[in-house]
Formats: sequence, C-alpha cells, structure tokens
Amino acid sequence: MKKISIKNTSVLQIVLTLFTVLLIISINIKVVVNFKPLYYIDIKSLDIEKNANLNIDEIKSNYNYVIDYIQKHKIEEFNLPTLNSSINGKLHFQDVKSIFNKIDYLLLISIFIVSSYLYFIKNKNYIFLKWSYNILFFMHLLLILSFLFDFSKSFNTFHQLFFRNDYWVLDANLDPIINIMPETYFLHCAIFIIALNIISAIIIYILHNFRNNS
Repeated sequence: MKKISIKNTSVLQIVLTLFTVLLIISINIKVVVNFKPLYYIDIKSLDIEKNANLNIDEIKSNYNYVIDYIQKHKIEEFNLPTLNSSINGKLHFQDVKSIFNKIDYLLLISIFIVSSYLYFIKNKNYIFLKWSYNILFFMHLLLILSFLFDFSKSFNTFHQLFFRNDYWVLDANLDPIINIMPETYFLHCAIFIIALNIISAIIIYILHNFRNNS
C-alpha cells in the first residue's frame, strides 16, 4: 500500500504525543487491573481474611467478580456472589464500569491514530516520542511526590475528579466489598501502574534516540 506524504506540523505532533501518552497509560491500567496475583498477594500481606472475616475462597470470588464486571461492555446489574450491596454501592460500580469501558474505547482510538501515522505516513517526524517521554516521566514524578505526601488525600481527589457524585463513599456495613478492597491495595495498584508507565517512558526515550541515530 502506498504511503502518504504529509507535512509534520506541530499540531500533528501534539496530537500524536497526546494519543501516545493515552495509549501507554491505557495499556498499563489494563495490565494491572487484570494482574490478579497482585491482589492475591495482598490478601495475605494486608490480612484481608481477618479484617473482612471471610475465607480466602469467598474473598477471591467477590474480588474476581468486581474485576470481571467493571470490564464487561454488557449492561447488567452489579450483584456480588456472596456479599450485599447498597443502591449507592451498585451505582458506584456501574460508574466504575463506565470509566473502564471508556478506557477501552480510548485505547482503540489511540492504537488506530498512532499506528496509522507510523504505517501510512512517510517522512515521519519522531519528536512526539520525545515529548511523550517527557510528559510520562514528569507526570508520574509528580504523582509519586503526591503519594509520598498523602496518598489518602490523592485517592480522594481522584474520586472527586472522576465521579460526579459521592456514591464512592461506601459504608462497610452496607457495602462490605470495601473490607476486601482496602485503600492500601489501590496504592499498590497505583505504584504498579506508575512503574510500568515509567518503564514505558524509558523505552520510548530509547526508541527516539535510536530513530535519531539511524
């Protein structure tokens, strides 16, 4: 297929930078969310069995349901295998599901835009790789500093930014699911995502240098 020649404008490079960053972040979020062994390790390290007063099989069953539910695109009611949920709790997980569905769409769009440029356009300008590296690196450096300062505050700020209601403020008596998914587990997920994003940024930096020297 004949490749298309296009002027490498700053606007195009900005668009490519944006979607490269979104592509990396989306992929790594998906990787961490589906890496269930991280949670299985936390069951022991965070003493979740004792704190939730549930056996390990029941904990895994309800956790696995949550992870599978939030990634489905099929519309269905949130019903945990063995735990009760309040109306607000159900609505919250529907909101979480909506966010993850949007991440899937964003991932597909990002793959299409970046891969189309890399495949179809000749006389490519790879400056967007350098910009992507800088954004990923410094953005996650700020996140690390905010987590070190006060993760709980950062965690609450995240919810306030991404949710238009306060349904995420769950009562353990009505929504015992929060007893098996403590805040520290989400801290571990965040650290894992940040680590993968920084590694991805380093790979992008190496690719950019390779292209410049080739």
